[in-house]
Amino acid sequence: MWALVNFPSQIIGFCGRVFFSAADCQLGAACIQAWNDWLYAEWYQAHPSRIVPLGIAYLADPDVAVAEIWRDASRGFTSVTLPERPHEVGLPLLWCREHWDPILQACVDTDTVVLLHVGSSGMQLPPEGAPLLQIGSTLFGQLSLGACVEWLWSGIP
Repeated sequence: MWALVNFPSQIIGFCGRVFFSAADCQLGAACIQAWNDWLYAEWYQAHPSRIVPLGIAYLADPDVAVAEIWRDASRGFTSVTLPERPHEVGLPLLWCREHWDPILQACVDTDTVVLLHVGSSGMQLPPEGAPLLQIGSTLFGQLSLGACVEWLWSGIP
C-alpha cells in the first residue's frame, strides 16, 4: 500500500458528526477546524505523497461548511467526507437544495472530491435478540445501495 485515505470515525463520529451535531455551534466548527489542522500538519505535511488529505466540514451550516472546504482546498486538501444518507444523522434531506447546493458547489469550484463515508448513516436495527454483528455485516451493502439510490435520484450527480 502506497497511499492512504483516512476516514474519520469512532471518537469524532463518521464524517465528523460529533462536531457538526454539537449543541454549541461555534465549538463544533472550531473542533472541525482543529481536526483538519491536525490532519494537515501531523499527517499530510509529514507524508504528502502518501496521505490523501480528506477533510471534514461543519455540515450543520452551509456557509461554515463552504468556508472550511475553501480553506482546506487552498492548502492542498483534495477531498471531503459527507454522510451517505445525511437525513439519518440529523441533517437536511439531499432534496433540500438550499442547504446542499452551496456545499457541493464549493466542492466543484475547488476540485474537492466528495467521499461518502460507508456506514455513516448507521445500521439497520435487527429484531431484539437477533445477532447484531451477523445481520449488520450482511446488510451493510444494502445500506450503501440505498444511499446510492438516494444520491442518484436527488439530481445531484
